[in-house]
Amino acid sequence: MANRSTFPTQIDTFIEHMEIKASDKPLLIRYQELMLKANLTVAEGDELQILTGKLRDKLQIAEDFNKLQDAIVNLQNFFRDQVDGFIIQKQGEMNNFVSTKQNEINQEVADFIVFVSDKETYITNYTDDRVLEMQQRRDSFTAYVDIKENEIRTMVQEFNSNSARYYQRWIATNGQTDFNIYNGDMTNVPAEAKLNINEINIDLIINGVEQTPNVDFEIVENGNYDTIKILSGAVDSVSSGTEVVAKWYKNVGKLYFKHSSTHELGGRDEIKNIQEAQLHQDLQKKLNSDGIVQQIQSHINDVKNPHAVTKTQIGLDNVTNDKQATKLEFVGHKADYANPHNVTAEQTGSYHQGNKNIAKKDLSKYQTVKSGKDAEGMFTVIEYKTKETTPILVMKSTLSGGTAPQYTTRTEEWYASDGVTVEETISYSLSYDVDGDLVSEV
Repeated sequence: MANRSTFPTQIDTFIEHMEIKASDKPLLIRYQELMLKANLTVAEGDELQILTGKLRDKLQIAEDFNKLQDAIVNLQNFFRDQVDGFIIQKQGEMNNFVSTKQNEINQEVADFIVFVSDKETYITNYTDDRVLEMQQRRDSFTAYVDIKENEIRTMVQEFNSNSARYYQRWIATNGQTDFNIYNGDMTNVPAEAKLNINEINIDLIINGVEQTPNVDFEIVENGNYDTIKILSGAVDSVSSGTEVVAKWYKNVGKLYFKHSSTHELGGRDEIKNIQEAQLHQDLQKKLNSDGIVQQIQSHINDVKNPHAVTKTQIGLDNVTNDKQATKLEFVGHKADYANPHNVTAEQTGSYHQGNKNIAKKDLSKYQTVKSGKDAEGMFTVIEYKTKETTPILVMKSTLSGGTAPQYTTRTEEWYASDGVTVEETISYSLSYDVDGDLVSEV
């Protein structure tokens, strides 16, 4: 009989059987009766065919078991003929692979042992050569330092005789960022004081605060070497009336940067077989042992007027040592409409019967509540309240119109004793000069 299974060419499909229900009993009884009859009429044959279709998923027939048996046999044959042989083949391939890799690893280990031995011999020889070389360099450097010691002393003497210190002072105007060293309070700055130096040799002080070179200021590259420019890091510190002081030193760089300058001009070291790091370290040690570097640095760090320069000598004999109001304090005072000087209506001649409540109120005895801060840091609303447990609003002053901080209108609202009812409203027109300062309030 033909094999009913299609495996392994295709995957077999089987009928999914269901449980018999009580409602199936009449159909099953009729199906059994028809199956047991030796001869069927045409009508009975049609009925059996219909019942077989309805009950197919609940009938276990020989064909189902035969197909399952064929599928099992095909599966066994497949494993015997295909899978078992494949596994044996792959086992052989794996054994060959492992054996090959073991041989490769053994050879690499042997090569590595030879490599390490060769490197050990090389390092030993190299170390012996370097020790001998360093001993020779030590002897050469010792002789070199003795020669250079005298040269350094000559350079220090040259520095002390040729270095110069200059001073200039300015009172800044509004928006000023450039400061010319020949156009300040000091009129006796010589031509040789020009700023053909590095910014690190300049001490720039704004309102008593020392600034950082190349961050807060720089030298203008205009070919004249005569102008210091305030950068964005410090521009907010400079306003009209700000004191700006500059101190700078000439020829300091001649000592510190002489070696690098030689390279920039195309020169080269005359020293041979000397490592730069070793030279720098030992030379620094030699200089420190004789106190030369300490003497130079001590003089540079001495900001206590070591040359006893008087303020008369630098043209500041008429300047008093008084603290000036800052720009922030000035703006705050200008924006204070709360009568900071306690001026009365009678003193200004503004008292009249229509404003009798205003003349009687002394705003200085009330607490203030400020709000509505604008982009310039000015409060546009100020409320005056009693100093009681539950404060009562007395007067509210409001700035409006125009553009901050030049507002065009100030409005006062005076309240009754309940702090809610507005008794009187007064508006003032504000005007300013070309500098933006308030000049009248009418």
